[in-house]
Amino acid sequence: DRLMLSKKKEGSRVLVFSQFTLTLDCLEEYVKFRFGSIGVAYLRLDGTTGRIQREMDMRSFNKPGCGIFCYLISTRAGGQGINLATGTYVT
Repeated sequence: DRLMLSKKKEGSRVLVFSQFTLTLDCLEEYVKFRFGSIGVAYLRLDGTTGRIQREMDMRSFNKPGCGIFCYLISTRAGGQGINLATGTYVT
């Protein structure tokens, strides 16, 4: 909790990778409770995310001045040609 709060305060943009979607589910509940709803405070990329939605989410996250703080990514889905160069902190 302290790590995420400090990164939010610094204005960092966090990429969280996990092999387990159940872990992403838990993290999603935490981020939703602490920082706001999907599309506003965070995005999620896993095996259920469609190709078009994936591209739109990446563009949103990489857009300058975007308020999205956190991107939750499963390692299996994240290995398929994504560009999240604007993320400043990777866990």
